[in-house]
Amino acid sequence: MSPEKRDRVQIEEGLIKGISDIAVKSGRKISLDTRLSDIGLDSFMLVEIFVMIEKGMGIKLMESDIKKGDLETIRSLAAYVHSKM
Repeated sequence: MSPEKRDRVQIEEGLIKGISDIAVKSGRKISLDTRLSDIGLDSFMLVEIFVMIEKGMGIKLMESDIKKGDLETIRSLAAYVHSKM
């Protein structure tokens, strides 16, 4: 597996675990293709997710850089995070 692919997989796995912890109240099994709206994503959860990403992955997210499509699924969020590394 290439280093780039390995990085992306690590990001995806980290997001699944972190978002599962944050969205535990949804009771849903979370996968890469889970739509964030389906787990009840609200502004508070979004802030928690951003903090988790910034602390865990050492990057600074700018809300103004994120497009609606970046927040559709965990896969699209992982692609966005990967692009910022």
